[in-house]
Amino acid sequence: METNTPRISIIIPVYNLEGKLSRCLDSVLQQTYLELQIILVDDGSTDQSAEICRAYAQKDPRIELIRKENGGVSSARNLGLEHAAGKYVTFVDGDDWISERYVEECVLRAEESGADIVIGGLTKIENGVETVKSPKEGDYDRKGFLQMVCRNGTEVYGYVPNKLYRRGLLNRAAIRFDEKMHSQEDLAFALLAYEAAEHIVCFSFSEYYYNKVPSNRILPPEHLLGNQIKLFQIAEASGTETGQMVPRFQRLLYTVLYHAASAEEIWKLESLKIPEPLLADRTENRSEIRKLISWFARKKYKRIFRYFRIRHAVRRLVKGTNNE
Repeated sequence: METNTPRISIIIPVYNLEGKLSRCLDSVLQQTYLELQIILVDDGSTDQSAEICRAYAQKDPRIELIRKENGGVSSARNLGLEHAAGKYVTFVDGDDWISERYVEECVLRAEESGADIVIGGLTKIENGVETVKSPKEGDYDRKGFLQMVCRNGTEVYGYVPNKLYRRGLLNRAAIRFDEKMHSQEDLAFALLAYEAAEHIVCFSFSEYYYNKVPSNRILPPEHLLGNQIKLFQIAEASGTETGQMVPRFQRLLYTVLYHAASAEEIWKLESLKIPEPLLADRTENRSEIRKLISWFARKKYKRIFRYFRIRHAVRRLVKGTNNE
């Protein structure tokens, strides 16, 4: 690469990753793209992660090591953004790794197209099994991109890695991670960026390797549903057809209602101010879901809870009978 190529800031949050961190850092240092600012944010690690970061920083001047008190991955990423100086920013988690051409492929698309955001694919590794997740390739304006996401769902578009962001976009729109969120914060950040972006390019290069670690985190319903509501709102504001979101949202809401521990927990969902079109019953095929969504729209929260409580009891009874 020529020296007049744009500088890229890679932000890597680190917390207690002593057994995995070297693989990540080696993959970043082996990039064919050389104009890098590598920001390691040690989020108060209590193992040997800080020492590993320090050793790598001593051998490569492109690495900047920042240590902070433990505050979570969102606060670490935000601190990294405050120190970023590159034309573009990308994120790599400390237990993941990237192929040697990963950054170069992303920058090539960004510079050729002038895009605000470049989205590639990723290879998810879970229990030793690799699954490739790729976006729908294309060169999109905001409306076209939101239409595609509304149609296909948010999964690959909701990860923080596998994307290259124009730093000016993030700063101009004051886009940062919500440090109060402990789940779905990746998608929340991405939606803010999509709302501000005018030009997004997707390509299928899937050589970001995402190490999926089993988690017992409970996903708060307000975060799960709230991000989908946000997508609906920014899509509507851009004049995008949102009807394809309705059945997907209703199935998600049905799942939340199914697992609710009380009628009060269902009642608290009122604070989300779910737009009326997302509660319309015109597209869902399953009559049970249509019925439950109708009850929810009419605020029949106790009826919903009683319905599922009886259903759970019957299921336990049938299971017990079958086990005899």
